[in-house]
Amino acid sequence: MIAGLRIKTECAPVFSTKTLALVKAAYDLRTAMAKKDICGYLETVIVAAYTAFQKEWMMDAHANPREGDRGKYHVDFVACTSGIGLWRKTSGGHFQSRKDVELKPKVILTQAMERLTVFH
Repeated sequence: MIAGLRIKTECAPVFSTKTLALVKAAYDLRTAMAKKDICGYLETVIVAAYTAFQKEWMMDAHANPREGDRGKYHVDFVACTSGIGLWRKTSGGHFQSRKDVELKPKVILTQAMERLTVFH
């Protein structure tokens, strides 16, 4: 059981391996970005669970191109971040700033997690 979900037996080894690799990569990235001036003032982007999916600045890690767009009124929610994104804060004038996405974070949507898990 991981995060309150029971993972299918055949998926558990893959899930554990991928999670460990993600944690190691995140730690290496955090270490490398400890000094913002060295890395061009980039900041990491991690999407919080239950955030509404926004394709303008997020990438669906399990998108199926055959399914196409679900329509502008369909809302999917993020279950977790599977690939860390990067953005750069830029000035836009007096008291204005924006963040330009340099690398979209990869996210797994709740509907994809539902296909991988068994609920009791």
